[in-house]
Amino acid sequence: LTLSQGAAGLLNIQINDKDSVESKSIIHNKMITASTREEDESQEVTKILPINLEESLINAGADFIGQQKWTENFIVDLPIISAQNPISAQDACFKFVDLLQST
Repeated sequence: LTLSQGAAGLLNIQINDKDSVESKSIIHNKMITASTREEDESQEVTKILPINLEESLINAGADFIGQQKWTENFIVDLPIISAQNPISAQDACFKFVDLLQST
């Protein structure tokens, strides 16, 4: 479960590809969301964040799905649940709990 810029923590995670000897990014071909560039710029996060997170996720192979700034948006593409911003946190967490209880 990632929230906002927390998706940056997924950028360097590699998993073994069962169809190849190569590893790949855990977010490769996964739908994911995170704080958008527009949200980061509006909060002046771009002055301290060393990367453009949205661009970095796309470059790592993710299918980035962002919505208008400060609107609710969370994505479930297991094993990843990602939330765009704090407004999305509550429903993303409820979904996480639902998935835990159903397993």
